[in-house]
Amino acid sequence: GGEGVWVPGTVEAWEEGGRARVVLSPGGEMVLADQRRLRPRKLGAPGRKAKALRVLVGVSQDMACEALITVSSASNLAGRLLDGKPDTYWQSDGSRPHWINLMFPRQVRVHGVSLFCDFFKDRSFTPKRVSVRGGGSVGDLRLLSEAVVKNSADGWTSVLGDDGQGFEGQCVRIMVHDNQDGGCNTRVRAVKVIASWTSGVRAEQRRAPASTPASG
Repeated sequence: GGEGVWVPGTVEAWEEGGRARVVLSPGGEMVLADQRRLRPRKLGAPGRKAKALRVLVGVSQDMACEALITVSSASNLAGRLLDGKPDTYWQSDGSRPHWINLMFPRQVRVHGVSLFCDFFKDRSFTPKRVSVRGGGSVGDLRLLSEAVVKNSADGWTSVLGDDGQGFEGQCVRIMVHDNQDGGCNTRVRAVKVIASWTSGVRAEQRRAPASTPASG
């Protein structure tokens, strides 16, 4: 007893005869979490069965849809980057470097950035040399990573996060400096930003509700 858990989302753990029941609700839905995959953390004195333990942490997930997205050209196609359809794409219409900007409404902790590319369909439109910048605003960006997209790319390619890079801020800018086979304009089929809100991580104890969610 007395142990809570540390998982993404909003977690409530009730002590029941020495074991914790864990309910995860990252998007409002309530599910019973698999306790074998959780890392325990002590959040209170052992044996306090009259208390419920509550942990609030940011959800680490694709948050690109939470951002205002702008692009260097062809802004009428920018929404295709977030429509979840791999057969649609944003295609730039201008000189390099091409860029995609994601501005979040408040500060986030960015863990990774990926692009969905398909060399076999897009050929010379496929990005090759890419960089990622981040900061508090478009006027306060610093270089975070540089990556090369392979000419066999057929799906998600990570351009930030593989080496443990990351940052806290509100703005992410993805820049395409060169394309495969010397192409001019670029095509990106989707963008993914793995992040969590930085509203703070806190643990608190409160009284257990009258009834706990039933396991299932």
